[in-house]
Amino acid sequence: MPTIAVPVRSLASAVAVAATLSFLAAGCGSSASAEANWADSVCTSVGNWQDKIKKSADDIKSKLQSPSVGTTAAIKDDVRSAVDATEGLVADLKENGPPNTEGSTEAKQQLDTFATQLQTTATKTGEALDSLSGGTSLSELGAKLAPLAPQLEVLAASAKSTVNSISASGTKLKEGFQDADSCKRYD
Repeated sequence: MPTIAVPVRSLASAVAVAATLSFLAAGCGSSASAEANWADSVCTSVGNWQDKIKKSADDIKSKLQSPSVGTTAAIKDDVRSAVDATEGLVADLKENGPPNTEGSTEAKQQLDTFATQLQTTATKTGEALDSLSGGTSLSELGAKLAPLAPQLEVLAASAKSTVNSISASGTKLKEGFQDADSCKRYD
């Protein structure tokens, strides 16, 4: 019997090693490229920002259609949420540079330009909001914030063109954007 136990133990060890190697090989082959991971990060950040801006805009429209006590304060909160979301996107874009590949310098420049536009609009909106007193009427609120609405609309629209432009910056970046599920909304 001792001769049978040794081969069984050896066989069990060999199976365990083979299973471990198969598992590791499968995991290595299925990982996303650095470009796809970066593209996913960019598209997720931009998409989350767009969703928050749309929600704030929809909430504001709804509140303006049925104003009640506290509407002005609620609208200020919605605008502040949009400003915070925009500042969050700016931070995400600035801290998450593209991988070092063909077109990465151009992609970084485009993102920096977009981030600067976002920051400028967020700053102007925040300043307009901060200049309002606690007793601001809806008409005063509208007069102060209405000039900023076209800028926000342009930024929301330019998000898609920026993502599409960045994805065309280089072959590997383009493949990364094509592979990233979160970028499908920009096709």
